[in-house]
Amino acid sequence: MGIDIAALDTAGRDELLEHWRSLIGRPPPKHISRSLLIQIIAFELQSKQHRGFSKRLSQRLKRAAMRDVMRPAFKPGSSFVRGCCQTNENSHQIAGAA
Repeated sequence: MGIDIAALDTAGRDELLEHWRSLIGRPPPKHISRSLLIQIIAFELQSKQHRGFSKRLSQRLKRAAMRDVMRPAFKPGSSFVRGCCQTNENSHQIAGAA
């Protein structure tokens, strides 16, 4: 199927959903925005045209993802505060546990 990336911006929602199904092979999430549909479809088209990521980039992305799983961004004992403005009115504090 020849899909023109430049034409995605003027395509209707139903047409974008059909492009998604043909490229990805399953229906998109129900409440996905039109702009996100366009971005993902364009990415998939470019990825297929250029044969995806290089092997090196794929490995780097996997390592980065594993690093975030193995080393969470928050350490034990971290404190999270959610409040309103600067008055601390209705603020909540949660202490992270190990």
